[in-house]
Amino acid sequence: MFNIIRVFWLTTISYGKQSEDAKIKWCDETINSLEEIKDL
Repeated sequence: MFNIIRVFWLTTISYGKQSEDAKIKWCDETINSLEEIKDL
């Protein structure tokens, strides 16, 4: 039973990290796009 809980916990942590990394990348790309538009 402990192994199932551990796998679920690790999967949840991994998903959360990937989700946060994707949000940060999206923000960086958005900022870069806005800066390019500003320079036009």
